Amino acid sequence: MGEERDMIGSEGVRQKDNAEESPMGEPSPEPAEAEKQPEERNPAEEQKTGEEDKPGKTAKKTKKKKKAKRKSKKKKTSKKKEARLVSDDVKEPDRPSQSNDSLKLIAGAAIVLVVLVSLIYFTKEDTGYRVGVTTTTLAESMEEEAQVAGEYDIVTVEYKAMFLNGTVFDTSDKEVAEANGIVEPLRTYEPLTFTLGYETLIDGFEEAIIGMEVGEEKEIVLAPEKAYGYPMRDLIEVIERVQVSSVVQNVSVEKFKEDIGVEPTEGLVFTVPNRSFYELSWTMSVLEINNDTVTFQYHPAENNTINTVFGPAIVYGIDDEIRIKLTAEEGDNIMTVAGPAKVIDVNEENITVDFNHELAGKTLKFYIKLIGLVQQ
Repeated sequence: MGEERDMIGSEGVRQKDNAEESPMGEPSPEPAEAEKQPEERNPAEEQKTGEEDKPGKTAKKTKKKKKAKRKSKKKKTSKKKEARLVSDDVKEPDRPSQSNDSLKLIAGAAIVLVVLVSLIYFTKEDTGYRVGVTTTTLAESMEEEAQVAGEYDIVTVEYKAMFLNGTVFDTSDKEVAEANGIVEPLRTYEPLTFTLGYETLIDGFEEAIIGMEVGEEKEIVLAPEKAYGYPMRDLIEVIERVQVSSVVQNVSVEKFKEDIGVEPTEGLVFTVPNRSFYELSWTMSVLEINNDTVTFQYHPAENNTINTVFGPAIVYGIDDEIRIKLTAEEGDNIMTVAGPAKVIDVNEENITVDFNHELAGKTLKFYIKLIGLVQQ
């Protein structure tokens, strides 16, 4: 019984100590039997244990143990609280919050600002520097955006015109003209600039340029209806070879002053200043002035060659009238006040002149390169 009592007593102390270590801080109830039944000791055991079994000493030891355990418990509890605080601090950033969303928005705005600032550049001018903003498109990142020609745009092209057999008859390039023996001394060879849509050139040529990009080249074949059309019979004229004109002519005072540049007076001898290719070079004189009309007389030299609207002519038979005879030959290209023409037949009385374009009825080839464009 003494041994059993000692075991129960020791177990009772352990149970109390364990109760004080409970996380909830509430002691576990001790067994009812240990409180109600008095402990019995064997006299022989008491002698063996000696001083250790005395009630006073046992109580002191138990109090010391309890105090030590309470201190240990407080330290553990304090450490647990610190561990929980540290754990909470570590986990806090992982929790989604409104402040995190605000930070993301601020970061996004900062990136946009950096991109915009990167578009600012400095361009140097004679007077210093100025700040400008440049915009970049997808096309510019690869190459400058292509310009496409459209109606009413001003275009500049290089071209070469050929017959179907490859013979070159016109070009904007002087070197090409020299290589093909078609150089015109008075002509300026340069790229052709014109406005699309105003029908200043043949239809097929303009239509081919619409939709082209700057730098693009193409070769086209144009049928007569898209080029210079088909020959028209009403553009063929028959002209008398001998032309007769009166020696005496009338003109208004206003027209006289406009053409001659002086006030008309009777007996005034004059010539036409700054005359055109077709105007007469011989002298004239004022016969009279009647109201608003000036009467004057030609003084041509016989057998003199003059230029007329139908080509060169020889002056003869000067009496009251002037007679001139056209000298054009078949195949000649002549320039008239009505435009260029070709002599297609000549006899003693008449010459036949064709005002149809010399390329009318022909199918043609063109090489075109668009080198400039001003979009409207």
